Parts: sequence; C-alpha cells; structure tokens
Amino acid sequence: MDKSRYRIWEDIAAILRAEIASGQWKPDEILPSQKELAARFGVQTLTVGKALQQLTAEGLLYAPHGLRERRVASSRRKSRRICGFLKDPAWQNPRIETVHLKVESPADTIQALMPDAGQLLHWITKQWDGNELVALSDAWYYPAPWLMDYALHPTDVDFYRRLGQHHHTRIRGFKEAVQARVATNDERKLFKEPGRATLPTFVIERQAVATNDRVLEVATLIDRASRYVLEYWVPYNESQPVSLPCIVVDTPP
Repeated sequence: MDKSRYRIWEDIAAILRAEIASGQWKPDEILPSQKELAARFGVQTLTVGKALQQLTAEGLLYAPHGLRERRVASSRRKSRRICGFLKDPAWQNPRIETVHLKVESPADTIQALMPDAGQLLHWITKQWDGNELVALSDAWYYPAPWLMDYALHPTDVDFYRRLGQHHHTRIRGFKEAVQARVATNDERKLFKEPGRATLPTFVIERQAVATNDRVLEVATLIDRASRYVLEYWVPYNESQPVSLPCIVVDTPP
C-alpha cells in the first residue's frame, strides 16, 4: 500500500458506517464528540472530523446544533417521484406553505417554454414534513382562479389531474433533470441547518407536459437529499431500442 496516499479517516468512516448499519447507533442518538472519537481511534480530531463530514454528506449523520453535536439520521425513506402535492410517500406529515403568489412576467427561459401568455402565475412554496422543511419549490403556471385558491388553501386533491382538466387535456408526464449539489448558505438558513456540516440537496428541474405537448408547469425543486432517496420508474420501449457503442480492444496474441 502506498502510505503517502493512505487516508485513515476513510477507515474510521467505514467503521462508523458499519456500526450505524448494524443498529449499534440508533436514529437521533448523539455520537461521541470528536475528541472522544479521536481518543478511541488514536488519531487527531481533524482526522475524525473528515470522517464525520463524509458520513454527513452521505446522509447517515446530521448536525442539528452545528459541528459540536452529530446525530444519527433515520433511514432515508423513498420518494417515488409521483410529482403530486401532499402525496409523496417519503413524507409522513406533509404541509405546504405558500410564501409568494403573484401573476408576473417570467424570465425568458420560462416564457420560451410557456409562450401562450404574457404573464404567468409565480408560486413559491416551502414544503414541510411535520416541523422539518424538506423541500423548496419555485413554479410557474398559466393564471387561473382555482389555482390561486388552491395555493392559498392546499388540499389532498389530485393536483395534476385538476391542472390538466382546466386546460381540457391530461398530463402525459413529467420531464425532469436532477442534479445533486451542496446547499448554499441561504438554503442552509431556510433548512435551519447550522454549523458547517455538508448539507446535500437534489435540484430538480421539472416540466409537466400535457398530451398535446403543451407545457403546463415549469418548476424548480430543491429537496433535502439527506432525508430520502429518489425512486423512478423508467418505461422501456421495445419499438425504440437503444444502440450502445461497441468498443473493440486489441488483445495480444
């Protein structure tokens, strides 16, 4: 082994990861301090800090009071990306908070996707699971009285069925692009994540597309990735097979 490239913190992270997986550390249980863990493994606190930062980035730990306290995160529930409000199976006690609702002129990129109206309804929400903020949503729609009312008084109605019916069509599907990144400082404040521990997020750019190919929603979602994982169903179409490039490597005789 090349000792110059050996990183002991990876071994420490692996040990703690295995202990969490085995149930030795229970959800929400406080881990020993960095000083105590450093004494346990016979290393410097900085080395332990790297291991804890890695496990936090993986969503196994969280820091509700900053770096001075690390707790074990509960098992991440699966979000099946059904794209409904108040229906995500990863949320146990869902709640929507509307923070901005106004008919206004969108950016050119939004207008290009929804060109049928000069102004659109801009709806920004915070989405909660109980007392924990799990997602931020910034979405654009064609203005409609029922949508304004829904934004002010969200219910468990099938939102996208209602959206399609209003436009005399049906939602054919959702075009989504997902990018994983670390939360910004402003996002950390909204998610009430103090300290400097890494907070991973999913940034989901979504378009709701009707059967007539008209885009009825353009939304940006910022989801707290450390609390659940995304689960998609991707259909396979036999009439459109995918051809993979074949790479031929010459081998010696």
